[in-house]
Amino acid sequence: VEVGGQILYHCIWRDITDRARAEAALRESEARLARIFETVPDGITIVDAGGQVTFANAAAERILGLSRDEITSRTYNTPAWRIAAVDGGPFPDEGLPVARVLRTGEPVRNVVHAIERPDGARTILSVNAAPLRDPAGRISSVVASITDITEQQGVARALAESERKFATLFAEASMPSALSRLPDYRVEDVNEAWLQLFGYRKDEVVGKTSLEIGVSRDAEARRHLMDELLLHGQVRGFEQTAYTKAGEALTVVSNINLITIGGQEYAITSVQDVTDRKRAEQALQESEDHLRFAL
Repeated sequence: VEVGGQILYHCIWRDITDRARAEAALRESEARLARIFETVPDGITIVDAGGQVTFANAAAERILGLSRDEITSRTYNTPAWRIAAVDGGPFPDEGLPVARVLRTGEPVRNVVHAIERPDGARTILSVNAAPLRDPAGRISSVVASITDITEQQGVARALAESERKFATLFAEASMPSALSRLPDYRVEDVNEAWLQLFGYRKDEVVGKTSLEIGVSRDAEARRHLMDELLLHGQVRGFEQTAYTKAGEALTVVSNINLITIGGQEYAITSVQDVTDRKRAEQALQESEDHLRFAL
């Protein structure tokens, strides 16, 4: 201002130290978060409230097969993703993680679906997503973590197919067989041949030990057999007396193997009824004894 022919300057000083510190802290926090995003093995994307992808880390580029610019040029449900269910069927848009978070305001976890990468490779993803809110509490964006589980899914399918084949072979095997769960050796399953040999219904034996069923009656011999199985992983040609539901004593030869199904250990026991053979051998031995005595 001009006062009495002199130009005077009027200055207002404002202390913005706290604001500057806050802004510096915010920049540092954002830089730290960015470094974390770039080092985590999972893909990280951020999608705004309108569905546009605004951020993708390096892992997301690798998993999705796109550059960062290509990813952020898309929305979460752009048709170019070729999103599908794991079995190849359609995957509804309303079931996508970002759509669910925007609709409900709640986090979602382990949503599994497939996409098609630009190179044509089919990739199966597991996605977790959560809302980010502005100071007013409104959803401003959604952060999603993406894990490529294609290989695990392939292993799981192969394991399921292997277990299915085993179950079929077990059920249809001509030799009486029982599957028992460790560590207490309670029967998990028996096949039709086993039921025919011992005269039981399946519901009468599942969940019980051989001693509780009554097929085995010698607890000490059974304990010795289980010790041998744990020591060697298998038992071959174990001859013992087993009993039918009607109480008939049978001479059987058992072969037992330890197997693992779905991370759980089982004993699979196949038995051969040699009662008639043993009786024939005994009769032959008695006949030979009589002959020697007569001579």
